Amino acid sequence: MNQEAYETDIAIVGAGVGGAYSAWRLRDKISAPEHQKIDLFEMSDRIGGRLYSLKMPGMPNVPAELGGMRYFSSHAVTRELVNALGLPTLDFPGSGTQGNISFVRNHHLRDLDFRDPDKVPYRLSFNERGKTPGELIQYVIDTLVPQSVRASPDEWRAFRQSHTLEGKRLYEYGWWSLMDWVLSREAIELINDAGGYDAPFRNWNAAVAMDVFRNNAPGWDVPSRMIATGFQSLPEALVQGFINQGGRYHSRQRLCTITPFKQQGQTRVKLVFENARGTRMVVNARHAILGLPKRSLELLDQDSVHLRTPEIRSDIDSVISKPAIKLYLGYPYPWWKVLGIRGGKSVTDLQIKQSYYFGTEEDRPAGEAGNTNALLLAAYTDGRVLDYWHPLARGNEFAGAENPFVPVGQSPLPNESRATNNQVVQAQKELKVLHDLKYIPKPYTAAYMDWSQDPYGGGYSLWKPGQKSLTTQKRMRHLPGLPIHICGDSYSDLQGWVEGALTSTELMLEEHFQLERPRWIEKDYLSRFAV
Repeated sequence: MNQEAYETDIAIVGAGVGGAYSAWRLRDKISAPEHQKIDLFEMSDRIGGRLYSLKMPGMPNVPAELGGMRYFSSHAVTRELVNALGLPTLDFPGSGTQGNISFVRNHHLRDLDFRDPDKVPYRLSFNERGKTPGELIQYVIDTLVPQSVRASPDEWRAFRQSHTLEGKRLYEYGWWSLMDWVLSREAIELINDAGGYDAPFRNWNAAVAMDVFRNNAPGWDVPSRMIATGFQSLPEALVQGFINQGGRYHSRQRLCTITPFKQQGQTRVKLVFENARGTRMVVNARHAILGLPKRSLELLDQDSVHLRTPEIRSDIDSVISKPAIKLYLGYPYPWWKVLGIRGGKSVTDLQIKQSYYFGTEEDRPAGEAGNTNALLLAAYTDGRVLDYWHPLARGNEFAGAENPFVPVGQSPLPNESRATNNQVVQAQKELKVLHDLKYIPKPYTAAYMDWSQDPYGGGYSLWKPGQKSLTTQKRMRHLPGLPIHICGDSYSDLQGWVEGALTSTELMLEEHFQLERPRWIEKDYLSRFAV
């Protein structure tokens, strides 16, 4: 028996930042004279995608950012969108140098110690000595592409596409390979151990890597902002604005298949969704916008049109999905302040890799007076040590210590974010070593998120070597010959950042839905992301 199809003009799939922003920007189409029908579909019961702000027990005003957690002041679209929506913001705790700790090769260093070669336990070359991990990365760029220092955004956009290095285009190289051209093995190990992130060590597209490092400062350790109510508040506000204008939002609807068909001489798309009960819904649309990462696209049924087309399959496969995990611990007080640490991060070559300090409940706007419960991002890694953490995710859920600010019998955290006792015990051991302390208090709560799980497939994506990323992005914004558009950070120039999702989506909406650019976006800002 044929099922009657649900008809719409624009079907948007995915309520992450890309999908939510698409819906919000298209809301004016709903009230336009032609009164277009626009629907937003999300497979989970949560808006936000890889923005996931979890309210921790006893700290209602210090959300644990299980996904994205901040944006730079240079991220102009994110900054102005947050302002336009009236969302409250705070300085990201301890942005910049705070005299925090690095523990590498069994040596403790403060941030400024990297300036003293005698304190750094690596056999660096003469020209590498006295440089921080971020400055070593900049040293590679300055050595191989000195023109990039003086290039304007427009000049750099053209340059990174055309520049040759030893007979090959810059984008044909992997970034790790180019680091090896310039740096000693010891310097590369230093960046790996004390840089915090694993991204510099993936052999991703060198042209894009240089663009990221060039525009986000050495080490990404620059002043930044966060949303006081949690970064997830951004897509939630966008979706609410869409609904208020008459947009239709459907949760718990997983996209299974997307195929084209002809109707009155026009190519349209049929989307088949399935809910938690296994009931399927067929949606016919004039356009489909997919705000989905690579893995979510790969999980669609194999008869979906874009998976049948070699050219589109190649474009989808043009990025690498990078796994990432976060483990948060909540303590009765900020024990790290005894070390003079007020915020920012500490890094190590131990398995926890990075720890970020988020402060206390009483210090937040509207925080509870006298409530010293404090939040620590104890383990944050996107790297090779994930194989160490995955087995620890099995076992008993962490029970936690008693806490006077947590009501008895309070509901547990969501299933997908519960930490195990094994994870917490190991993190506690390594935190003591990192901070050179014999004692730290037992946490009373813990949350864990593994972004390698389906349907995400990773915390962020990286362009593969050999990809002309700007050209591929343009094709993804409108699949050739099909009314299907793919947006989000995965296929953008700022992968892993909300700014990447917003810029790719805004370009798609302007190019293919004839939307006028908002006044709050600088006139020429988007030119660096387009060809």
